[in-house]
Amino acid sequence: MHNDRDLTIPALYCPFPAYKSEHYQEVKRNTLFWVENFQLIHPSAIDLFVAADFAAMTCRFYMGDKELMTWANDLLSLLFILDDVADHALTEDLPPDFLASIIQVVQSEVYFGENLLLCALAELWTRPVMISSKLKRELINDLSTLFKGIAWEKQNDQANRVPPFKEYMKMRPAAGGAALAATLVKIVARIDLPDLPELSILADLCARLGCLANDLFSLNKELNHSDNHNVVVVLMQEDKIGLAEAIRKAVHLHNQYMELFERLITQLPKYGKSQRVVDIYIKGLINIVRGNIDWSLLDSNRYGPLDIQIVNVLAPKFHKLAVADI
Repeated sequence: MHNDRDLTIPALYCPFPAYKSEHYQEVKRNTLFWVENFQLIHPSAIDLFVAADFAAMTCRFYMGDKELMTWANDLLSLLFILDDVADHALTEDLPPDFLASIIQVVQSEVYFGENLLLCALAELWTRPVMISSKLKRELINDLSTLFKGIAWEKQNDQANRVPPFKEYMKMRPAAGGAALAATLVKIVARIDLPDLPELSILADLCARLGCLANDLFSLNKELNHSDNHNVVVVLMQEDKIGLAEAIRKAVHLHNQYMELFERLITQLPKYGKSQRVVDIYIKGLINIVRGNIDWSLLDSNRYGPLDIQIVNVLAPKFHKLAVADI
């Protein structure tokens, strides 16, 4: 158990403006109705689900019509519910091949069983939201990546293993569903994005930023539950440093990634006919980076009350990273 004096977190750098979709209230109502209709949450936990406010997260991340915003929020809420089930060791309530069953449902788009989570997923996947076959394939691949990340975490938990830093930074975004979050930018905005290596680098930085920020926001909770999947714990183990120094190092790394993310966006070339969709995608990644911070600090009770300052200016002699450093 760690008291609050151990967990002073220095200011996080984020130069981007806040955003929240005008469809927020409708998306929130629609998803709550859907969750209750499929009985995905026990009635005693509905208030906690409402307070977590996943709709605020979705509406800070994505730009699109209310139909696709609701679809994305239903999917993300379902995945958060599944994550909470796994985190609270309730997996005996799930079939042993449950994660494989999810992939099977989204590939076949049918489910005839009685598991309510899978029934909800099947309904979600058969809505007429006009997702291209290409983006559906991407989403299925993202789900597979997510489940591999979850399996990696479970294996570490069973072995009481703290992963090395490089391994952690590779696998943590997988377990956090970062690729799926970026793919949803394209789905919700209804854009067909060309394959461009510089956009992949930005998506990778977006993923790292989200995971580092989440690790800092959830640090107190995870220390109290002896969860090894936090960058602060990883740095303490790898560098043989104390908690306060590991927190400072994690914040500095977050701010270095943020500065690099910002700098690379300003250096992007012109894309001709593809400029409009590239601009929409970049704005979507920016919204995820900023929205994750605002949702965690302002909207949701998922991490408890947090007192973390956000700044939009760095110190003059701040050490900057190159792409080769990530």
